[in-house]
Amino acid sequence: TFYLYPNVTKVMANKGFADLDVFRTAALQSTGVSFCARHHFGTPLDGETDHYIRLAYSGIDQADIREGLAKLKSWIES
Repeated sequence: TFYLYPNVTKVMANKGFADLDVFRTAALQSTGVSFCARHHFGTPLDGETDHYIRLAYSGIDQADIREGLAKLKSWIES
């Protein structure tokens, strides 16, 4: 499986979210795009304050990946 681990700290602040799970749930409800929160893929490092998500894209058609990322981008920018 292939993963991306984008830092969403600024995105969350811009959207008015302080909690990563609340952000993740809102994104899913608004876009249909799901992703894992930081605690799903490892314990944060000591002193880690940024927020990360994990996007998995192995076995997913490229058109579906583009569609999902476009939906997520549109929601983030709204």
